[in-house]
Amino acid sequence: MNRSLSKHRKFFDSLAKKLNFDSLSDWYQTSNETIRSRPGGPTLLKIYSSLYNALVSLYPEHDWKLWNFKFSFAPKKFWKDHYNRRSYLDWLGRELGTTYEK
Repeated sequence: MNRSLSKHRKFFDSLAKKLNFDSLSDWYQTSNETIRSRPGGPTLLKIYSSLYNALVSLYPEHDWKLWNFKFSFAPKKFWKDHYNRRSYLDWLGRELGTTYEK
């Protein structure tokens, strides 16, 4: 991880501690405004353009699902990508307990 990404990740790690997060999934309940209200937060949101983009970049080991973010909108063209639509439908099928045959 390069130096800038490491500093950015430290920001989010520190904020997670202050917000008493137990896991990365706790970020799903967080808004851009929460980040914006912290020193350095507006700059990071400018760099990544959203909380979702920041987390995907800084925590690639986590399987982030955009549709789980309570306060986030899909980036432009997100739903036009076949992979994103397929991922969502697969996830929704598992959530609903449904199966399908190809």
